[in-house]
Amino acid sequence: IDSLGWGPLRFRVARLVGANIPPKVFDPAIDETFAEKIFGAVLVRLFREDKCDLLSLGPVSDLHKPSEQLQAACATRNDLVAHCRSVADGVHTIFWLPPSLEEYFNSLSKNERKNRRKYELKLLNKEFSARVEIVSDPAKVEEEFDRFVQQHTLHWLAQGKPGHFGAWPRATEFNRALVSAQAKLGRMRFIRIVANDQVIANQYAFAFGKSYWWELPARAVGQEWERFSLGPTGIVTMVAAAISEGKTRLEGGLAHYDYKLRLGAKEYGIKRLRVLSNRPGSARRMRIFSLF
Repeated sequence: IDSLGWGPLRFRVARLVGANIPPKVFDPAIDETFAEKIFGAVLVRLFREDKCDLLSLGPVSDLHKPSEQLQAACATRNDLVAHCRSVADGVHTIFWLPPSLEEYFNSLSKNERKNRRKYELKLLNKEFSARVEIVSDPAKVEEEFDRFVQQHTLHWLAQGKPGHFGAWPRATEFNRALVSAQAKLGRMRFIRIVANDQVIANQYAFAFGKSYWWELPARAVGQEWERFSLGPTGIVTMVAAAISEGKTRLEGGLAHYDYKLRLGAKEYGIKRLRVLSNRPGSARRMRIFSLF
């Protein structure tokens, strides 16, 4: 719960922890069978006991069925709720993974399939000794994370941009803590392409349940690497790693990217759900803060 402003303009907003910086698909972990009752209990707690002005959820995927019952819960609590609104907010991508890499390649267009097979280390191996490595050992991932940050940042600095770790406040510290915590649970994955013992591409991801969650990519800087299509090649190595673990989906993140669709991803809408309290002054305070 964030308190914005002060005095009579204090505006209390309830959000899912960790859902806003940077934004990503954030579906509440709620059983659809009990969603309306759960949301009803949440509304009572936040609006009656915690005196919140606004409940903000999202971005939530259009695939997330329990969130559809939030409006039903709001309709039964007009003693607490002024209105509940769903606002479309772009798209996210998912790679639905088949049982084998061969089936994945066969799902691509003829031209894309030809390119991916060409760049699936075959071109690299003509000039280098190339291999794919998956770093998941808790004793090694923190050191690998530091190397990843450096490579990711150098790639973006070469394009005149700060990259993820320069753009978001305390992003390095946050992700280092996240990597350390998730590594102990066996969820960390760095899928890297190594050529002559040099890491030339790396994918930072999490493995949980039947899914991979792609966080960020990194790749080597320099004209000598451009002809190897390291961006798409890195994604294919990640797809292969996920399939080898029996995963059925790879979450590809927010926004529309043509190259992800060419590599087999599907797009789905996302939305933000905002529930406004009917407490005196909540609507006025929301209008004021919306102006800013």
